[in-house]
Amino acid sequence: MVDCVIIDEEQNIERTQLLSESFRFINIVKSYTHSIEAARYLRRNKIDLLFVNTDLPTISGLDFYKSFDNSFRVVFFSRSKKNACSAFDLDAIDYLLCPFTDARFYQMVDKVDFFFSSRPSKQKITNEFIIQVRSDHSTLNVDVREIMFIETLGDYVKIHLLRKKAILSLMTLKSLINKLPSDSFIRVHRSYAVSLKFIDLVRGKIIHIGTNEIPIGKSLEKEFFSKYVKENF
Repeated sequence: MVDCVIIDEEQNIERTQLLSESFRFINIVKSYTHSIEAARYLRRNKIDLLFVNTDLPTISGLDFYKSFDNSFRVVFFSRSKKNACSAFDLDAIDYLLCPFTDARFYQMVDKVDFFFSSRPSKQKITNEFIIQVRSDHSTLNVDVREIMFIETLGDYVKIHLLRKKAILSLMTLKSLINKLPSDSFIRVHRSYAVSLKFIDLVRGKIIHIGTNEIPIGKSLEKEFFSKYVKENF
């Protein structure tokens, strides 16, 4: 459970609370429209995450967060891009431009989930072959040894598994590849990454995995064949 406080305009608070209801691990404990009341609560209570607008009435959201001891993490909301660099200098988990879409909010929640689920805990999964991905508002454990290939579908990635239903997750292909062992997986196209061990055949610039045909991008061709030859010959 991630205990959160929101400091924002009333309308934005209501939308954040509504969208957060889809995620069991997000627990909105308090919401405020004024920074003074919020500061009083935060100095007396322990939380995990602060959602705060950069443009508060009496102080900037960045200065407000800097006034604390970094005992909690932060996500900034803003109507302007101008503070984005300063926000990430403060190790913000994310920076959302308002108004934001539902999909962009869910993407932020995935980042929050990944950050807090990666913290050391007694319940943390230690199996080196397991990664966690968000799908349909749930966190799933995926065995990387069962991933055959991955493709992008708009803002989502589709993870194709051995003898299991594919998983659709709101994340980038790059962020997913970063979770996978680099000696077993390789990006072969702007829209595809493959597991080397599941490649059945390479004919021309097409990779065959079962009945699936995956194109090899021109800019990634040299790297792929170098790795593929080294792995198989």
